[in-house]
Amino acid sequence: MKLVFCSIYQSIVFLFIFASDKVPISEGGGILKNRPLYFQLFLKFIAKIAGGYKQLFLMAPKQILALVLSMFGFKIGSGKRVFVVYLDPNGTIEVEQAEGREEIIVGI
Repeated sequence: MKLVFCSIYQSIVFLFIFASDKVPISEGGGILKNRPLYFQLFLKFIAKIAGGYKQLFLMAPKQILALVLSMFGFKIGSGKRVFVVYLDPNGTIEVEQAEGREEIIVGI
């Protein structure tokens, strides 16, 4: 029952955020030029939660990862360990360990 309520709640929140945002989907220029529609919708959704596009683009990669994971009920560095991702020095998030990458433990 809890899972069903959670998914219904998430759907309602997504529809509210999508409908209430005044930022249009871009077909022309700007930062969203030539991006697929699903990417634009996801970026719009994340920007709305972050407080706007400006705040989103000023966030560090680790903060963006924490924001996205928190939408799905995960936390960084606490709780029961679920999986591990690695942050490259250039900001890329990877799933394989390599020298120089920061380990980020994701839990619930």
